[in-house]
Amino acid sequence: MRLATTANLTWLVVYLATIAALVFILLETRQHTLASFDTDEQRGYWTHWKSEAQQVGQSQKNPVEHSEPDADEPPTLVLMRDHFAVVMSAGLLFGSLLFGVTMLLIRGIFSRSCSA
Repeated sequence: MRLATTANLTWLVVYLATIAALVFILLETRQHTLASFDTDEQRGYWTHWKSEAQQVGQSQKNPVEHSEPDADEPPTLVLMRDHFAVVMSAGLLFGSLLFGVTMLLIRGIFSRSCSA
């Protein structure tokens, strides 16, 4: 069985292009998130929302109990700034798994041998 077939090389190029696109999208999303959420205006919105959430959590009209937010910054900002390595790793892992399963399904559909 030859590993360096045209089909395998094509799948490798498609995989590398898909992973490169995923990394590019994640980096652009991170840059956009940091630029938009790391402002005084957004921190003011977060502080206002946090104080309202505490009031709603303490009101008698709220039938659902939930924990009060204790973060001083928006969770999206913290995720993209402090935990971006985890986001990138998970994206690469699950993107690779999804690509692999899709590749196997497509190759299985178009395989020539039928042993029924």
